[in-house]
Amino acid sequence: MCTPTFAIAMVDLYQASTPIESQNDQERERATLKILQQVLLKVLGNQTALANKDLTPLLAQADQFVEQYAYERDVTNANSVQQLRLIFNEQALNQAISAMGLPIWKKSRPEMIVWLIVNESGKQKIFGVEDERRPLYKGIKLSAQERGLSLFLPLMDLQDQHQLRFAQAGEKMTKDNAFMQASQRYGADLVILAKVIENQGEISVDWEWVEGEHHQALKTQGTMRVAMTAGVNQIADQLAKQYAVVDQQGSKRDYKLAVQDINDFTDYSRVQSYLNSLKVVSEVNVVSLRDKQLDLRVRLASGLVIFNHVVKKDGLLIEAPKEADSDTLYYRLRP
Repeated sequence: MCTPTFAIAMVDLYQASTPIESQNDQERERATLKILQQVLLKVLGNQTALANKDLTPLLAQADQFVEQYAYERDVTNANSVQQLRLIFNEQALNQAISAMGLPIWKKSRPEMIVWLIVNESGKQKIFGVEDERRPLYKGIKLSAQERGLSLFLPLMDLQDQHQLRFAQAGEKMTKDNAFMQASQRYGADLVILAKVIENQGEISVDWEWVEGEHHQALKTQGTMRVAMTAGVNQIADQLAKQYAVVDQQGSKRDYKLAVQDINDFTDYSRVQSYLNSLKVVSEVNVVSLRDKQLDLRVRLASGLVIFNHVVKKDGLLIEAPKEADSDTLYYRLRP
């Protein structure tokens, strides 16, 4: 498995936003599910891994992962719509993802330079930083952000223009290619060449991208948004296959619990009923009951962080000191 050191650490993987009409609880709950799915796509990195897994147990606990929320509006734009922004607890969400056997793509991500080429007035134009506000680049930039990737345009200053004066977009991206040579000054981890052809309101894009010794090419077409998103998605999926890994330590789901101060059958039933009612618990098995201590084996639908958060919030079980060299989690039953 590749474990490279990339040039940039993405700091906003665990947050996202979506338009929301009101601030009532029901609408916020619906929006929370949507935003969590956006964040999961960024953190897992791979659309297929996300689509092939039943996420119901994780999504059912969406509120438990929320660390901060805010309603936002662009005060400089009279036509802006209200947005709900959520920040999720990184540790808790990672643990829940790992508990489901899913991979996590860490914050260290490749920084990507894109040479975006269009035909304007019969001439080849290469986008530079002065074109950042143009819809075509904004579309590819947004698609990259939605996948937790950092992407930037070249300066296209005199140095770039001189180096690319004889460049041909159709040439394969070998190390001697003019675009590869021009990319060296930027120190990007990954170089993308995207040649855009417009035709009657739709576009087709010929993509090439190089990361180290890896070279790939693909073609997308459709509306501007569809074609750009499809290209970025395929690049992101390929990268995630290389670098997202399952955290074997964090994927633990089975735990031994010891609940103390069990004085009678009523106490025993209270603990059993309570644990079986929790969405974060998928299975409860009794091991023994002796000396006022109920020993259990539980399987968590998510990680231990969320389980402890729910238990602390509900207040029926109180965390007790753990015995030395023991892998058992100790709790006391509240009277």
